[in-house]
Amino acid sequence: IALQDAKKSRRAVQFYNAQHDENTQLKTLLRNQIPKAISSAEFNLTFQPKIDLVTGAIKGVEALARWQHATLGNIPPDIFIPLIEQGREINAFSRLMLHSSIKQAKRWHDEGKEIPIAVNLSPYNLLDNNMLPFIEGQLEVIGLPPRLLEVELTESAAMLDPQLAQSVFTRLRNMGVRVSIDDFGTG
Repeated sequence: IALQDAKKSRRAVQFYNAQHDENTQLKTLLRNQIPKAISSAEFNLTFQPKIDLVTGAIKGVEALARWQHATLGNIPPDIFIPLIEQGREINAFSRLMLHSSIKQAKRWHDEGKEIPIAVNLSPYNLLDNNMLPFIEGQLEVIGLPPRLLEVELTESAAMLDPQLAQSVFTRLRNMGVRVSIDDFGTG
């Protein structure tokens, strides 16, 4: 907490302040439950439509992760996503969200609906050498045309290592997967 405060205030020394330590017990509890939540499918997806403003037609959807906790109910993503990224579960979580998204897009495709699904990746996923082979394998095994998957990365995440982001995006495009920068202009 003190380190975060020091970074925010740009001070070399910062003392712990209990007022800045909101929800620490809850966050600790949730952080410890994340591996089980991933394996027991407490995380699910909702789909936010992307609408063409001229025609009103749905041009795609964005997959949004939700945590329906067994006892605490709905946990907001702004609480659980940072906890997942701070822990070691980010790659397992991202694989689960990608797998679920690809399966849903395939169901729609089989019903004759060409609805691309956008999935957000964490900047930490770029460091996982097995992520791109995983995506390629899932597309092949599930049988989804790659053009129906879009991978999003925030601008600020892409700018952490632009060369790595460019390399990953190029490889995804070469697979036929769409790529986009999320929150462009904010980073």
